[in-house]
Amino acid sequence: MTICTQSAIIKTASFTNVRQKRERYRMIEVLKTIFANIKSEYVALFSVLVTIIIFVLNRQAELRYKKYEAKKVEYIKVIDMLAGMYSGLPKDKKTGEIVLTDAVKKQFFDMGASLLLYGSKRLYKQYIFFREFSTNPLITHSKFYDKNITIFLIAEMLVTIRKEVGLSAFNSISLNDSLAFFINSVSN
Repeated sequence: MTICTQSAIIKTASFTNVRQKRERYRMIEVLKTIFANIKSEYVALFSVLVTIIIFVLNRQAELRYKKYEAKKVEYIKVIDMLAGMYSGLPKDKKTGEIVLTDAVKKQFFDMGASLLLYGSKRLYKQYIFFREFSTNPLITHSKFYDKNITIFLIAEMLVTIRKEVGLSAFNSISLNDSLAFFINSVSN
C-alpha cells in the first residue's frame, strides 16, 4: 500500500470513531433529558401499558396453543379415516368397488368438516383433489388412471399434516416413508 492510501484509511477510521462518539454523546443527552423530566404518573402509565401488552401477548399464545391442540385431534380423525380406507372398508363382490355404508359416509363428512375448520388451505385443496381424483367417473375410467396414484395423494396429505403439526423443521420424511406405516411395500 502506498502512504496516501494508508493515510486515507486512518482518516476514515478516525472520522468513524468521532462520529460514533458524537452519536453516543447525543444518546446519553437524550436519556438524561428523559429521566430528568419523567414524572411518577408516566412511570405508572408505562407499567400499566407494559402489563397490558404482556397480557395480550400471553392470551394470543394461549389461543394459538388451544388451536394447535384442537388441530392435532382433528388431524388424528383424518389419519384414521385415511388408514381405514385401505384396511377395512367393505367391497362389492361383483364390481370390487368400495361400498359406502352410512357410518363410512358419516366419517367422510366428519373428516371433510374437520379439514374445512382446522386444516390449512393447502391441505384442504389436497383433500378436495384426492376426493375428486378418486371418485370422478371420468377420471377413474380413463385409460391413464391408476389406483395407486391415490396412495401417493394420501402420502402427500400425511406429509402436509406432519408439517402443520410442527414436525418438519429438522425431522422431515419422504412420501414413501409416510406410507410405510399403512402399506407394507410402496413399490408394489
